[in-house]
Amino acid sequence: MLWGSCNEERRRAESTASSPPIISGNVVAAAHYRSSVGLPLGRLSQLIHEALPQVALQYPSLGPANESKVHFLQLQDDPENAVDALVEQQQNLGSWQSHEQDWRVVIAYRPNEGAVSDVIVCFVLHGDSKDPFCGGLSFHRSFLAALSLADEAKPSTRQANHYSNLTIIRTLSKMPTSHTNTPASRSQIKTLTIGAEETTRLLTVPLRNKTNLTGVIQAALVAALFANLPSEITTIHAEGRISPQELQSLGGAMPDLNSMMCFTHHMTHTRQDLTTSAVWYEARHIHSTLKTELARKKSSNRHDLFRGEKDHIVDDMKDSAEEFDEISITVSNMGDFRNHKQFDSQQQQCWQLGKVVCGSDGTLQGADLSVSLVVGGDGCLTIAFAWSSSIVEGAWIDHVIATLRKVIGSLIHSNDTVKAKQVSDVLPWGGSMSRLVYLVRDLMLA
Repeated sequence: MLWGSCNEERRRAESTASSPPIISGNVVAAAHYRSSVGLPLGRLSQLIHEALPQVALQYPSLGPANESKVHFLQLQDDPENAVDALVEQQQNLGSWQSHEQDWRVVIAYRPNEGAVSDVIVCFVLHGDSKDPFCGGLSFHRSFLAALSLADEAKPSTRQANHYSNLTIIRTLSKMPTSHTNTPASRSQIKTLTIGAEETTRLLTVPLRNKTNLTGVIQAALVAALFANLPSEITTIHAEGRISPQELQSLGGAMPDLNSMMCFTHHMTHTRQDLTTSAVWYEARHIHSTLKTELARKKSSNRHDLFRGEKDHIVDDMKDSAEEFDEISITVSNMGDFRNHKQFDSQQQQCWQLGKVVCGSDGTLQGADLSVSLVVGGDGCLTIAFAWSSSIVEGAWIDHVIATLRKVIGSLIHSNDTVKAKQVSDVLPWGGSMSRLVYLVRDLMLA
């Protein structure tokens, strides 16, 4: 079912409730780690317990990185295929601890003839805690470096067999239960992965069009959303965060990419004619707006330059929920893990990252849809969609993803960025299935 009257009724009902709808506040980021050699489970556990304290030293707010913070999960399927499911599950779990900074690391693995070479490392920071990790991605940068250094070092005097008697969780459903009440609505996750070759073009083509990856994907997403929304919805409020890496391309000077907070931005989009040139124009406008907002915040010399204006954003989203001709989304570019330079080339061969997925933005709550962008170590862009099952239909998200994929393809292969081909001469924005069919057809022909 596409977005329709039932969705609007849900949004109206939620907006009149005492607590506005929010996506789970947990900060969740999972990555597929691959070792060049297979390791016994005991040795893998030893490396992880040696690496985590090094990460905690960089982020004192985490507190001690003791063994209770780490949970092992044995997978039945390919680890890369389980990344989305693990992020969704952890997004919906609340606090496990009643004291200390509440965080955990879930290690999901699949043994191969007694050795482990592929694991999913899922970092979870509970929503009640402040997030110094830019959506959890800074944790993975630090952990990848620490893990590789531990692997290259001599084995610890603490024997690996100390970890051989592990409590292994066999299935996702047997994970420890939350100490907090489970919300009536669940946060759901779906991802769209763009291949390495197309991702490279997405990172280079925008430069010739005076924009960047954030501008292109956000403009394409807005186009895909409007194409699948009823004509009565005329405005999309977009909030989001930009990683320190992306911030550098906008003119921000970052002394340490791992320790800086994300830069927060907000803007409003209205309906336009559906053409590739219009999408490129919107992408350039987004890029220009981001640079202007960055300059304004830098000139004001405010302490919350990178923390953003959380209270302002949440209030804006609550206010926008009362207007039924508009929706609110978050679009956050969380960074690029290609050619990660935290250690020398020899160490880089020990552990490498593949797919990386960042869940809903835990600091920007109240949106109808949360979208995050991460370029993994495999060179592929992963676009993660997170939403509340109480206000958005999963089938509608499928239509949005399909449309977004076509729009991105049209942008990548458009040669004339000034006078780009029209996607449709007469097709207005709309949300019916028939319009979607024509939209996809025209995008394929463009």
